Amino acid sequence: MATSESYDFSMKRDTLINSALRLLGVVKYGTNPPTAMVTAGAECLNIMLKSFQAEGIGLWLLKTVTVFLQTDTESYALGASGTYATETYVSTTLASAAILGATTIVVTSVTGITSAYYIGIELDDGTLQWTTVSGAPSGTTVTLAAALTDTAAAGNTIFCFQKKVQRPLEIMEARLRDEDGKETPINIVSRSVYMNMSDKSTSGMPTIVYYDPQLTNGTLYVWPTTDSVDNVLRLTIKKPIQDFDAATDDCDFPIEWAEAIKFNLALRLAPELMDDIAEDRMKYILEMARESKRNAQGFDAELNTSIYFQPDLDSY
Repeated sequence: MATSESYDFSMKRDTLINSALRLLGVVKYGTNPPTAMVTAGAECLNIMLKSFQAEGIGLWLLKTVTVFLQTDTESYALGASGTYATETYVSTTLASAAILGATTIVVTSVTGITSAYYIGIELDDGTLQWTTVSGAPSGTTVTLAAALTDTAAAGNTIFCFQKKVQRPLEIMEARLRDEDGKETPINIVSRSVYMNMSDKSTSGMPTIVYYDPQLTNGTLYVWPTTDSVDNVLRLTIKKPIQDFDAATDDCDFPIEWAEAIKFNLALRLAPELMDDIAEDRMKYILEMARESKRNAQGFDAELNTSIYFQPDLDSY
Protein backbone atom coordinates (compact mmCIF):
# COMPACT_ATOMS: atom_id res chain seq x y z
CA MET A 1 0.00 0.00 0.00
CA ALA A 2 1.44 3.35 -1.06
CA THR A 3 0.93 6.17 1.44
CA SER A 4 2.31 9.68 1.59
CA GLU A 5 4.40 9.20 4.76
CA SER A 6 3.54 12.84 5.40
CA TYR A 7 2.11 14.23 8.64
CA ASP A 8 2.49 17.99 8.21
CA PHE A 9 -0.90 19.06 6.83
CA SER A 10 -1.78 22.56 8.05
CA MET A 11 -4.06 25.43 7.11
CA LYS A 12 -2.94 29.03 6.64
CA ARG A 13 -4.99 32.01 7.76
CA ASP A 14 -6.45 32.85 4.35
CA THR A 15 -7.07 29.18 3.57
CA LEU A 16 -9.28 28.94 6.65
CA ILE A 17 -11.09 32.18 5.75
CA ASN A 18 -11.72 31.08 2.14
CA SER A 19 -12.96 27.71 3.34
CA ALA A 20 -15.46 29.36 5.69
CA LEU A 21 -16.61 31.72 2.92
CA ARG A 22 -17.23 28.78 0.60
CA LEU A 23 -19.42 27.17 3.26
CA LEU A 24 -21.55 30.32 3.25
CA GLY A 25 -21.76 30.27 -0.54
CA VAL A 26 -20.34 33.79 -0.93
CA VAL A 27 -17.17 32.55 -2.67
CA LYS A 28 -17.06 30.02 -5.49
CA TYR A 29 -14.40 27.36 -5.83
CA GLY A 30 -11.36 28.63 -7.73
CA THR A 31 -12.12 32.32 -7.09
CA ASN A 32 -10.59 34.74 -4.61
CA PRO A 33 -12.75 36.77 -2.22
CA PRO A 34 -12.56 40.60 -2.20
CA THR A 35 -9.86 42.11 0.04
CA ALA A 36 -12.47 43.68 2.33
CA MET A 37 -14.06 40.27 2.87
CA VAL A 38 -10.70 38.71 3.77
CA THR A 39 -10.04 41.57 6.19
CA ALA A 40 -13.40 40.98 7.86
CA GLY A 41 -12.67 37.27 8.01
CA ALA A 42 -9.26 37.82 9.62
CA GLU A 43 -10.78 40.11 12.25
CA CYS A 44 -13.54 37.65 13.02
CA LEU A 45 -11.08 34.74 13.12
CA ASN A 46 -8.80 36.44 15.65
CA ILE A 47 -11.73 37.48 17.85
CA MET A 48 -13.15 33.96 17.76
CA LEU A 49 -9.86 32.31 18.73
CA LYS A 50 -9.44 34.72 21.64
CA SER A 51 -12.92 33.72 22.82
CA PHE A 52 -11.88 30.06 22.56
CA GLN A 53 -8.89 30.98 24.71
CA ALA A 54 -11.21 32.42 27.36
CA GLU A 55 -12.95 29.02 27.56
CA GLY A 56 -9.76 27.50 28.94
CA ILE A 57 -8.95 25.26 25.96
CA GLY A 58 -5.46 24.24 24.98
CA LEU A 59 -3.34 21.45 26.46
CA TRP A 60 -0.81 22.42 23.79
CA LEU A 61 -0.67 25.91 25.31
CA LEU A 62 0.82 24.59 28.55
CA LYS A 63 4.51 25.47 28.74
CA THR A 64 7.20 25.30 31.38
CA VAL A 65 8.87 28.64 32.02
CA THR A 66 11.67 29.70 34.34
CA VAL A 67 11.51 32.87 36.43
CA PHE A 68 14.90 34.12 37.62
CA LEU A 69 14.58 35.35 41.16
CA GLN A 70 16.17 38.42 42.75
CA THR A 71 16.89 38.96 46.42
CA ASP A 72 14.55 41.33 48.30
CA THR A 73 12.05 41.24 45.41
CA GLU A 74 8.40 40.55 46.16
CA SER A 75 6.94 40.64 42.64
CA TYR A 76 7.94 40.01 39.03
CA ALA A 77 6.40 41.33 35.80
CA LEU A 78 5.86 38.44 33.37
CA GLY A 79 5.57 39.43 29.73
CA ALA A 80 7.46 40.64 26.69
CA SER A 81 8.38 43.92 28.42
CA GLY A 82 8.63 42.42 31.89
CA THR A 83 11.42 41.06 34.04
CA TYR A 84 13.51 38.01 33.31
CA ALA A 85 11.56 34.83 32.59
CA THR A 86 11.80 32.46 29.63
CA GLU A 87 10.93 29.03 28.27
CA THR A 88 14.52 28.03 27.42
CA TYR A 89 17.79 29.03 29.01
CA VAL A 90 21.34 27.84 29.64
CA SER A 91 23.29 27.99 32.89
CA THR A 92 27.02 28.02 33.46
CA THR A 93 29.49 29.50 35.96
CA LEU A 94 32.30 32.02 36.03
CA ALA A 95 35.61 30.31 35.27
CA SER A 96 37.58 33.14 36.90
CA ALA A 97 36.78 36.09 39.14
CA ALA A 98 35.57 39.35 37.58
CA ILE A 99 36.27 42.78 39.03
CA LEU A 100 33.93 45.70 39.64
CA GLY A 101 33.45 47.59 36.36
CA ALA A 102 34.46 44.63 34.15
CA THR A 103 32.83 44.47 30.72
CA THR A 104 34.11 40.97 29.94
CA ILE A 105 33.79 37.74 31.86
CA VAL A 106 35.33 34.29 31.41
CA VAL A 107 32.81 31.47 31.70
CA THR A 108 33.06 27.71 32.01
CA SER A 109 31.02 27.12 28.83
CA VAL A 110 29.76 29.40 26.06
CA THR A 111 27.23 26.86 24.76
CA GLY A 112 23.93 28.71 24.19
CA ILE A 113 25.48 32.15 24.77
CA THR A 114 24.93 34.35 21.70
CA SER A 115 25.13 38.02 20.81
CA ALA A 116 22.17 40.13 22.04
CA TYR A 117 20.94 37.39 24.38
CA TYR A 118 20.01 38.33 27.96
CA ILE A 119 22.69 37.34 30.46
CA GLY A 120 22.47 37.32 34.26
CA ILE A 121 25.60 37.29 36.43
CA GLU A 122 25.57 36.40 40.13
CA LEU A 123 27.49 39.15 41.94
CA ASP A 124 29.30 38.83 45.24
CA ASP A 125 26.69 41.04 46.95
CA GLY A 126 24.18 38.20 46.36
CA THR A 127 22.22 39.89 43.56
CA LEU A 128 21.79 38.93 39.93
CA GLN A 129 22.88 41.59 37.44
CA TRP A 130 21.17 41.45 34.06
CA THR A 131 22.52 42.86 30.83
CA THR A 132 22.94 41.56 27.26
CA VAL A 133 25.75 39.82 25.41
CA SER A 134 27.68 42.22 23.18
CA GLY A 135 28.96 40.34 20.14
CA ALA A 136 29.84 36.69 19.77
CA PRO A 137 31.95 35.13 22.57
CA SER A 138 35.69 34.88 21.93
CA GLY A 139 36.73 31.48 23.18
CA THR A 140 35.22 31.42 26.68
CA THR A 141 35.28 35.20 27.05
CA VAL A 142 31.92 36.96 26.92
CA THR A 143 31.60 40.72 26.38
CA LEU A 144 28.83 42.47 28.29
CA ALA A 145 26.76 45.45 27.18
CA ALA A 146 26.98 46.95 30.69
CA ALA A 147 29.82 46.92 33.22
CA LEU A 148 29.54 44.83 36.39
CA THR A 149 28.30 46.79 39.39
CA ASP A 150 30.17 44.56 41.89
CA THR A 151 32.80 41.84 41.96
CA ALA A 152 31.92 38.29 40.95
CA ALA A 153 33.87 35.29 42.22
CA ALA A 154 34.84 32.23 40.23
CA GLY A 155 32.05 29.67 40.43
CA ASN A 156 29.27 32.26 40.55
CA THR A 157 26.20 31.34 38.49
CA ILE A 158 25.51 32.64 34.96
CA PHE A 159 22.12 32.46 33.22
CA CYS A 160 21.55 33.22 29.53
CA PHE A 161 18.48 33.18 27.27
CA GLN A 162 17.08 34.73 24.09
CA LYS A 163 13.41 35.64 24.56
CA LYS A 164 11.23 36.70 27.45
CA VAL A 165 8.02 34.79 28.01
CA GLN A 166 4.71 36.21 26.77
CA ARG A 167 2.20 37.20 29.45
CA PRO A 168 0.83 33.94 30.90
CA LEU A 169 -2.95 33.57 31.02
CA GLU A 170 -2.67 31.56 34.21
CA ILE A 171 -0.25 29.50 36.26
CA MET A 172 -1.12 25.84 36.66
CA GLU A 173 1.82 24.55 38.74
CA ALA A 174 4.83 26.04 40.52
CA ARG A 175 8.10 24.50 41.68
CA LEU A 176 11.29 25.87 43.21
CA ARG A 177 14.51 24.58 41.64
CA ASP A 178 17.69 24.89 43.70
CA GLU A 179 21.26 25.12 42.44
CA ASP A 180 21.55 21.31 42.46
CA GLY A 181 18.56 21.01 40.10
CA LYS A 182 16.22 19.58 42.75
CA GLU A 183 12.63 20.79 42.46
CA THR A 184 10.17 21.30 45.31
CA PRO A 185 6.46 21.97 44.64
CA ILE A 186 5.19 25.27 46.03
CA ASN A 187 1.63 26.44 46.55
CA ILE A 188 -0.35 28.75 44.27
CA VAL A 189 -2.62 30.85 46.47
CA SER A 190 -5.47 33.28 45.96
CA ARG A 191 -5.17 37.06 45.97
CA SER A 192 -6.77 37.34 49.41
CA VAL A 193 -4.40 34.81 50.98
CA TYR A 194 -1.34 36.63 49.67
CA MET A 195 -2.59 40.15 50.37
CA ASN A 196 -3.54 39.24 53.94
CA MET A 197 0.01 38.19 54.77
CA SER A 198 1.47 40.73 57.19
CA ASP A 199 5.18 40.66 56.30
CA LYS A 200 5.67 40.28 52.55
CA SER A 201 9.40 41.14 52.72
CA THR A 202 10.37 38.04 54.72
CA SER A 203 13.42 36.40 53.13
CA GLY A 204 14.01 32.68 52.76
CA MET A 205 13.12 29.81 50.44
CA PRO A 206 9.91 30.68 48.51
CA THR A 207 6.93 28.50 49.40
CA ILE A 208 3.95 30.27 47.78
CA VAL A 209 3.13 32.35 44.71
CA TYR A 210 0.14 34.40 43.63
CA TYR A 211 -0.40 35.45 40.00
CA ASP A 212 -2.34 38.48 38.74
CA PRO A 213 -2.69 38.29 34.90
CA GLN A 214 -3.26 42.03 34.32
CA LEU A 215 -3.06 43.26 30.67
CA THR A 216 0.40 43.96 29.21
CA ASN A 217 2.47 42.05 31.77
CA GLY A 218 1.18 39.75 34.48
CA THR A 219 2.44 40.18 38.04
CA LEU A 220 3.83 37.21 39.96
CA TYR A 221 4.06 37.63 43.74
CA VAL A 222 6.52 35.39 45.60
CA TRP A 223 6.77 34.67 49.33
CA PRO A 224 9.16 34.60 51.03
CA THR A 225 11.50 36.64 48.84
CA THR A 226 14.40 34.44 47.82
CA ASP A 227 17.61 34.45 49.82
CA SER A 228 19.62 33.02 46.91
CA VAL A 229 19.64 33.91 43.22
CA ASP A 230 20.77 30.35 42.51
CA ASN A 231 17.13 29.37 43.13
CA VAL A 232 14.73 29.71 40.19
CA LEU A 233 11.00 29.25 39.84
CA ARG A 234 9.74 26.68 37.36
CA LEU A 235 6.15 27.40 36.39
CA THR A 236 3.68 25.47 34.25
CA ILE A 237 1.79 28.25 32.53
CA LYS A 238 -0.91 28.57 29.90
CA LYS A 239 0.40 30.82 27.15
CA PRO A 240 -1.80 32.99 24.90
CA ILE A 241 -2.89 31.84 21.43
CA GLN A 242 -0.84 33.59 18.75
CA ASP A 243 -2.52 36.12 16.48
CA PHE A 244 -3.18 35.63 12.77
CA ASP A 245 -1.38 38.66 11.32
CA ALA A 246 -0.51 37.58 7.77
CA ALA A 247 -2.22 35.58 5.05
CA THR A 248 0.33 32.76 5.30
CA ASP A 249 0.39 32.49 9.11
CA ASP A 250 -0.15 28.95 10.38
CA CYS A 251 -2.84 28.29 12.95
CA ASP A 252 -1.59 28.11 16.55
CA PHE A 253 -3.83 25.06 17.08
CA PRO A 254 -3.38 21.32 16.53
CA ILE A 255 -4.69 20.32 13.11
CA GLU A 256 -7.47 18.37 14.88
CA TRP A 257 -9.10 21.79 15.48
CA ALA A 258 -9.18 22.80 11.78
CA GLU A 259 -12.75 21.66 11.13
CA ALA A 260 -14.06 23.33 14.30
CA ILE A 261 -12.36 26.59 13.36
CA LYS A 262 -13.68 26.45 9.80
CA PHE A 263 -17.35 25.86 10.72
CA ASN A 264 -17.37 28.19 13.72
CA LEU A 265 -15.80 30.96 11.63
CA ALA A 266 -18.51 30.49 8.99
CA LEU A 267 -21.15 30.64 11.73
CA ARG A 268 -19.80 33.97 12.98
CA LEU A 269 -19.30 35.48 9.55
CA ALA A 270 -22.83 34.72 8.34
CA PRO A 271 -24.61 37.69 9.95
CA GLU A 272 -21.78 40.05 8.96
CA LEU A 273 -21.60 39.16 5.28
CA MET A 274 -25.08 38.05 4.31
CA ASP A 275 -28.54 39.58 4.48
CA ASP A 276 -30.14 36.22 3.91
CA ILE A 277 -28.89 32.63 4.03
CA ALA A 278 -30.79 29.46 3.22
CA GLU A 279 -32.24 27.90 6.35
CA ASP A 280 -30.98 24.40 5.56
CA ARG A 281 -27.44 25.68 4.89
CA MET A 282 -27.41 27.65 8.17
CA LYS A 283 -28.75 24.66 10.09
CA TYR A 284 -25.99 22.46 8.68
CA ILE A 285 -23.27 25.00 9.56
CA LEU A 286 -24.64 25.39 13.09
CA GLU A 287 -24.80 21.65 13.73
CA MET A 288 -21.31 21.07 12.34
CA ALA A 289 -19.91 24.02 14.31
CA ARG A 290 -21.23 22.53 17.55
CA GLU A 291 -20.25 18.95 16.79
CA SER A 292 -16.75 19.68 15.51
CA LYS A 293 -15.96 21.95 18.46
CA ARG A 294 -17.28 19.36 20.91
CA ASN A 295 -15.09 16.69 19.28
CA ALA A 296 -12.02 18.94 19.35
CA GLN A 297 -12.57 19.81 23.00
CA GLY A 298 -12.92 16.12 23.81
CA PHE A 299 -9.60 15.46 22.11
CA ASP A 300 -8.04 18.38 24.01
CA ALA A 301 -8.15 16.68 27.41
CA GLU A 302 -5.80 14.70 29.59
CA LEU A 303 -6.54 10.99 29.47
CA ASN A 304 -5.66 7.99 31.64
CA THR A 305 -4.75 10.09 34.66
CA SER A 306 -5.94 9.96 38.23
CA ILE A 307 -8.30 12.62 39.58
CA TYR A 308 -7.77 13.92 43.10
CA PHE A 309 -10.27 15.89 45.19
CA GLN A 310 -9.46 18.14 48.13
CA PRO A 311 -11.22 20.97 49.98
CA ASP A 312 -10.55 24.55 48.89
CA LEU A 313 -8.75 25.69 52.04
CA ASP A 314 -8.48 29.27 50.71
CA SER A 315 -12.23 29.67 51.19
CA TYR A 316 -12.14 28.95 54.93
